[in-house]
Amino acid sequence: MISTISTETAYQKYVVVAIVSWMIVFSIACNEIIRSNYATFVEAVDAGETIRGWIPDYLPESSRNIHLIHGISPSITWCTFEFSPDDVQVFKEVLKTKIDFLPARLQQIKRPDSLWPEFLSGNLDIDKIHENGFSSYVLERKCYQGLDHTALLFFVIDWKNGKGFFHNTICQKNNI
Repeated sequence: MISTISTETAYQKYVVVAIVSWMIVFSIACNEIIRSNYATFVEAVDAGETIRGWIPDYLPESSRNIHLIHGISPSITWCTFEFSPDDVQVFKEVLKTKIDFLPARLQQIKRPDSLWPEFLSGNLDIDKIHENGFSSYVLERKCYQGLDHTALLFFVIDWKNGKGFFHNTICQKNNI
């Protein structure tokens, strides 16, 4: 006996396929990663990266070889950069306090690509970061979701050799 699919069943299958397809496209779009490279800090500023908030405007003006990776949704950033060790006065004033422990939101960082060092990926170990010659700093930034939401900016800086990394976490309720 040959079975026929009713019009209603065919329509239901079409709707399910359409919804699943839409969900896949939406999921891919929401996890979009954008990579940008800038030879100099001025080039990054001119491209609007500080206005959009992807790069802080207080990085040393001598910053160069800037590699920026950011996710659109959720909004998250990884950045590597180099700078002249002689051009750090303002940067040091902003970063002020070195940390010796990691807030819970920073204890695990996904490695976006090979430019992000392994010692700053996965389950982070503050002692291992310091053993690699870096100092660690955390700044809290208010988010648009409201007064009780913040993002953390995690800086790892080698002041002597002029090398830095920062990671901007997603915004979430204020419970560092």
